[in-house]
Amino acid sequence: MTQKFYFALVLSITMFLGDSSLAWSQQVDIPIEEQALDATLDFDMPIDAPVSESTADLDSSTTSASSSTLGKDLRIGLAYQLGNQLGNQLSNQLNDFPEIVSNRLDSRLRWEHLFFQNYFISVDGKIILRAWKDQQLDSDKEISAELRMRELSLQSGFGPFSIKAGYQTIIWGEMDSAKINDVMTPWDYSEFAFTAPEDARVGQPSILADWFSGKTRIGAVVTPIPMTNRYPGGEASGLLAFLLGSEQYSVNEKLPEFGSDYEMGLRIKHNLGPSDLSLYLAQVISDDPLFSLNPASSETSTIFDIRYPRHEIIGFSGNYASGNFLWKTEAAFKNNLHLPAQTTIIRDTLEGAIGVDYIANGAYNLTLELQNQYIMPGEGTLTGMNTHNSQAMLRWSKNFFHDTLSTIYFVSYQIQYGDMTHSAAMQYAINDYWRVDLNATVFVVKNQDSPSKFVDDWDNISIRINLDI
Repeated sequence: MTQKFYFALVLSITMFLGDSSLAWSQQVDIPIEEQALDATLDFDMPIDAPVSESTADLDSSTTSASSSTLGKDLRIGLAYQLGNQLGNQLSNQLNDFPEIVSNRLDSRLRWEHLFFQNYFISVDGKIILRAWKDQQLDSDKEISAELRMRELSLQSGFGPFSIKAGYQTIIWGEMDSAKINDVMTPWDYSEFAFTAPEDARVGQPSILADWFSGKTRIGAVVTPIPMTNRYPGGEASGLLAFLLGSEQYSVNEKLPEFGSDYEMGLRIKHNLGPSDLSLYLAQVISDDPLFSLNPASSETSTIFDIRYPRHEIIGFSGNYASGNFLWKTEAAFKNNLHLPAQTTIIRDTLEGAIGVDYIANGAYNLTLELQNQYIMPGEGTLTGMNTHNSQAMLRWSKNFFHDTLSTIYFVSYQIQYGDMTHSAAMQYAINDYWRVDLNATVFVVKNQDSPSKFVDDWDNISIRINLDI
């Protein structure tokens, strides 16, 4: 880590703690809503019970009552998903059936339970069976099975402290789409193309510890075995095959290793009535792979090295609620960030975003975000990239027919190159058990010099039938 990063880190902590010293000195007791465990923020079942400091003296009747509710917290889901490729194939060959890119059967188990009034367990995992034509199948297989864990964690609270350990997703920042400070959890772009964004995160083994003091909350995160992004073609080697259009090569991939490739982060969050202010400090590995040609390559043997460089981040976010509006902003300095482009380089960047959420009294919800990345001067040439990378994003959602039909439309526009993404989703609840999802995503890349040109073939439409028990 460079000296300039240490200087920025110390300066930011000093300024932040100086502004919030009054709240720290008051040592106000933690209100019930601050004590409540937040492990189910991404789930349907809230936890209403407060955290208790003493659990050792529970009698047998309390334990029996807790055990009798275990089954009520269990949910099992089955889903079949069929996805087809759109884009050039659909527009230029209307007589041909679009290529199948998703053909899978999912079984999902979710279990959440609060026991002994102080311990909360959360399980969310799925087994995915992939079959004929699914794009994440290996070329030599016709069927495969995969286990994915999004949550497998235990959380507990003791007075002003809370700790959560296990597989989990940690979401930082205020923005929904602009990824400025949201660096502690990788994304599953293979899921994002076909499912809701809240499902498009990769759970990884982490330890999250929080300490509450009045209106201030300090959280520390350690991830001993970091995970990386997933792509429509599978892991990094599949993405490389997609970019090169060939599999006539071999790879030497250095995946994150326990003990040497850990990630750690610190978040300080302070509430000021209608506003929340947060400071972020983190050292993480890149979620995107860095490809480089191995020196041992020859005319008869092509070898690519795949690695995940480390970088540091110091960031800030804030929001302000006013009526039906929630105004929000984020900024970050990233040290030695890996920039995937035509020629991969590592540079420092300054990134920022502003946005607003509007709730139209239940009629619809609207989110608008503007993001800019400034690549600072350094070694190497920005081949295929501009110094500024700016993007505007809009998300609109509305429910119909007594909330049985949910609709979402998302559009993004990359200002420098004119790239656009359109995504629409509908979810229709037939009854309490059956639901049908329809998703469509189209990428419009007009400039072949764009760093995002490889996503032009990711256009897709999918239908998903869900059964929840």
